[in-house]
Amino acid sequence: MLWYEVPQEGYDISIMSHVAVKKELIRLAHEVAHLLIGKGGVFNFRDFLPADNAVEQFCNRVAAEFLLPEREMKAAWPDARKAIEPFQVLARRFKVSPLVAARRSLDLDMISKSAFFDFYREYQEDERRRKTTKASIRALTALRRSWIVAAMI
Repeated sequence: MLWYEVPQEGYDISIMSHVAVKKELIRLAHEVAHLLIGKGGVFNFRDFLPADNAVEQFCNRVAAEFLLPEREMKAAWPDARKAIEPFQVLARRFKVSPLVAARRSLDLDMISKSAFFDFYREYQEDERRRKTTKASIRALTALRRSWIVAAMI
């Protein structure tokens, strides 16, 4: 979980060290926006929808504009939309995750809500497959090592 505190002496931002940098950049930019305005809050990542809180919405907009400026997104979209995976194209260009690129595209009315949620579901399924595949590879590697050790005995 990502959070920050506003103690008497200063600020404390905590980010998840085991998460890819591209996935953390939007969260870090969001937390920096909190620091700049001096107001705390909590972001609800459920379904990747904006929070109801005005401070959270503001920080989300600041983070999005910082990492994926509207003018540059709209300039990049005509070429990106021609690609098989347009959000991957945008993600590579802006150094963010494809999910962040898709969400920003929705916020800028470059795609429909249904297009975003179709992508979101596919993205989540793909992420689950990758985790399962990695876990399977780790298990297979451990099994092979045990076979090698058993063969040596």
